[in-house]
Amino acid sequence: MNRRSNLKIVLLMLIVLAGIAMLASLSRTTTAAAAQGRIAFHRNLDFSSDIYVMNPDGSSPVNLTQNGARNESPSFTGDGAKIAFDSARDGNREIYVMNADGSAPENLTEDPANDFDPAFSPDGSKIAFTSLRDGNYEIYIMNADGSGQTNLTNNSASEFSPSFSPDGTKIVFESNRNGGFKDIYMMDAVPGSVQTNLTMSSGDETSPTFSPDGSQIAFASRDIDFDWEIYVMDAVPGSARSQLTSNLDGDFAPAFSPDGSQIAFESDRNFTDGNIEVYVMNAVDGSGQTRLTNSPAYDSSPSWGILSQPNPDADGDGVPDATDNCPLAANPDQADNDGDAQGDACDPDDDNDGQSDADEIACGSDPLNAASRAADNDADNSPDCVDSDDDNDGVADTADNCQFSANPDQANADSDSQGDVCDPDDDNDGVADTTDNCPLTANPDQADFDLDGIGDPCDTQTGPPTNRDQCKNSDWMRFDTPRRFNNQGDCTRFVTTGQ
Repeated sequence: MNRRSNLKIVLLMLIVLAGIAMLASLSRTTTAAAAQGRIAFHRNLDFSSDIYVMNPDGSSPVNLTQNGARNESPSFTGDGAKIAFDSARDGNREIYVMNADGSAPENLTEDPANDFDPAFSPDGSKIAFTSLRDGNYEIYIMNADGSGQTNLTNNSASEFSPSFSPDGTKIVFESNRNGGFKDIYMMDAVPGSVQTNLTMSSGDETSPTFSPDGSQIAFASRDIDFDWEIYVMDAVPGSARSQLTSNLDGDFAPAFSPDGSQIAFESDRNFTDGNIEVYVMNAVDGSGQTRLTNSPAYDSSPSWGILSQPNPDADGDGVPDATDNCPLAANPDQADNDGDAQGDACDPDDDNDGQSDADEIACGSDPLNAASRAADNDADNSPDCVDSDDDNDGVADTADNCQFSANPDQANADSDSQGDVCDPDDDNDGVADTTDNCPLTANPDQADFDLDGIGDPCDTQTGPPTNRDQCKNSDWMRFDTPRRFNNQGDCTRFVTTGQ
């Protein structure tokens, strides 16, 4: 073979290798692109555990529970909006449900026995779970609000780890009714249905889960070397199984990605560093096994859900806008002093007294106490300290000669800058208006010749009579001082004679 032939062979091999590399790269890219949604898992550290969610590549883990109790076994609804989990926060293990962001956790079972291993039906209407309430571990089902809790298995053996089929009509679970070994069984999701052994082996199988299309079941099984590995099989009794993992340690709790292309699982293959971690692999052949978590805690029980439309939380206070009493202003404790359904953080009047919080604070009154209203002269709910027209007469306080008494025409008889309606001495003669016989005309000595109560400076008829007309009828009495007229005749005589 000449050198040219050798060169052709080498080039051909390089082309083939490059093609293989491109296909592998494309496969990895396609798989990575398909790996959407969120992975929930529980992280166990220091005798407590919490539910976390993370991206499918292991990034951005977020603690959803954070209550110091045992919170385990998360399960997404089909739309990814809610998560069921079991928690011992109330003293024993109960089934809880919460929003996918960790908000609004609710105890659904409230039973003195332990309830755990919840699994949502794909449509979110049902939850299957394991319970010890009948003296042994049984598979129960209930509505998503906790009502209708019903025993499905009614068997003297122990059953665990229920999982719904994609159409919600069937449930797979593990049971040790087969001579003490754990097998995978399947039943209809209704009481009294036939329970069929799918694996029928002399080993142990656990943690079954349906593929998204319902055609396969993934599970963990202990092989002849007593190592727990992940397998898949068709969802029919006795079908052949395919082994996806193979290592000297344990792999458990498989969970399909929403599109079925990958499987997340827990593994203690790195138990030398003291950890159980969450891994992911290709669902077809187990290739690309990749560690997602890396913490000093045990990370277990993955559940893979789609990205739901999150409950909008515009102010980022952890309260969804739909229930937030201040959706655009952070109010995480939902404080509402006056109980008007408008949170304090966005309520302009927290005590509902008609005066704004800002005005009350500016005027030194308590914005949370309706009995502590700031002074408001014109009762327009604008406190005097911030009201530009305290008497509401249309004249700004800065120009009003009677700031607290309506004086729209700004009358000011004595031109002393204090309007007549609020000036106690309108003529500035030193005599208060309340006793002044000429309140608008200075009359400091209060002269009143005719003693008619109208001071001389403002009395149109003052002094002694000057003609007979002024002595008509009873008018003479007006001139009774300083001369005393006993009658009309005396008045007329005075006019005539001056005597």
